[in-house]
Amino acid sequence: MTGAYFGVLATRDQWERLGDRFSGEAAELSATEAWGVALVCIGLLGVLALLSLLARVQSRRSRKNRPLALLRELCRAHRLSHADRQLLAQVVEECGLICPAEIFVRPDLLAPDRYGSAPAAVRTRIAGLRQRLFEGRDDQPLASPPSAPEVEHAPAGAA
Repeated sequence: MTGAYFGVLATRDQWERLGDRFSGEAAELSATEAWGVALVCIGLLGVLALLSLLARVQSRRSRKNRPLALLRELCRAHRLSHADRQLLAQVVEECGLICPAEIFVRPDLLAPDRYGSAPAAVRTRIAGLRQRLFEGRDDQPLASPPSAPEVEHAPAGAA
């Protein structure tokens, strides 16, 4: 242990000379070094600006109302096959829904009597899909919130 201690003391003069590199001619900054530092700083600022731009784009994208993305997420959550997804897309198109995800809350859109003219195989697939999505629920769509009660306004000046 004492040998290691003397080894550190023996290199003490090296520690003292370490600061000599930052004085005199060694402390001068050449033009090449200055350009290098400037380019690194500009590069870092560029990367930060790019990351900021990407964060804003992602934030804007996630706030947009994307009905088809919601439909895809619901299909994925219900683990629907590709064929079932295509069938739902056809039903959505036929019903003319503005919000395609509405099909997941309206069992009446998948009622068998709606598709009387469709081939039997398609009707069977629709019935199976309806059973899978709405098992245990009644056939009524989700109720809309009740409307506000009407308020009678007395004419101005009447008391």
